[in-house]
Amino acid sequence: LKTVLPSPANGNGNTFVQRSSGVTAEVERIVSTVVFCHNDLLSGNILKLTGKAALQVVDFEYGGYNFAGFDLANHFCEYAGFDFDLDRWYPNAAAQARFFEAYLRVAFPRSPWLLNAEGTAKLCA
Repeated sequence: LKTVLPSPANGNGNTFVQRSSGVTAEVERIVSTVVFCHNDLLSGNILKLTGKAALQVVDFEYGGYNFAGFDLANHFCEYAGFDFDLDRWYPNAAAQARFFEAYLRVAFPRSPWLLNAEGTAKLCA
């Protein structure tokens, strides 16, 4: 696994980025970046604030440093529920794109090109 997942053996994913270019390289760089993660990003931990166009993330007991890609992947796996029924609950590409756009706008504001169709398609592939 050390050759296919970010690890010290591959510069925490930097080896993958060097082999890629354009949108793919930027996506790989972002998901392999170590950031403070929630680590339990199920929908019950994301609250819509009444009367505001804002969300509040709560319940940080599992919070800690991790790869940004973990929070993204964990969020979508949590959609499948306790029975892990991907066919029934897993979000479609449009729902994934909305989540990625919101996440990236806050987490990586200097990568606005990721908010275009090509960048979102790479993340949702």
